[in-house]
Amino acid sequence: VIYIARLINANSLEERRQLFQEYTSIDSSEPDAPKVSYKNISILREDYDRDITFLLNDLEWFAMACRYGLADEEMLYQSLHQTYISNVWLLYFYICKSNLTNEDKYYTNLIWLFNLWKDRLEKLQKAKMAKRSAADKAVAAAERKRIAAEMDEQLAREAASHVDSDLYTGTPLK
Repeated sequence: VIYIARLINANSLEERRQLFQEYTSIDSSEPDAPKVSYKNISILREDYDRDITFLLNDLEWFAMACRYGLADEEMLYQSLHQTYISNVWLLYFYICKSNLTNEDKYYTNLIWLFNLWKDRLEKLQKAKMAKRSAADKAVAAAERKRIAAEMDEQLAREAASHVDSDLYTGTPLK
């Protein structure tokens, strides 16, 4: 997966060829079905871990800028909270792996911003759900009133259809 991601993100055909040569070998003992195998897997894993560390450090720097007023976190929240929260969820394992003991304090600003934005998102979602629930109750009440009005109309029509008019024939017979 790491190798394929590298190929996808290569900037040129030459870079793709170099990656192919460095990380794959072809067994062409069977000309009809040559087999591709991977090599230097440990290097790919180390590069991947290094990239994760760089990303976590960049996120920590970003969170630190928000925490200490170098960036306006309230303004950034609207545009970035979904991406930030989802990335931190995905990287949770690597954050935990870095903080093995209570004395380890890696990525504290990243965690602070994550908790702040996650709590804000949950509060907004609860408010939205409360408004939706109130609107749903209002719709249900209006629907009950509509059904009651239709039933009243139907009863009134039935009552009107059963009213016989008095027949006047003139003066009574003697």
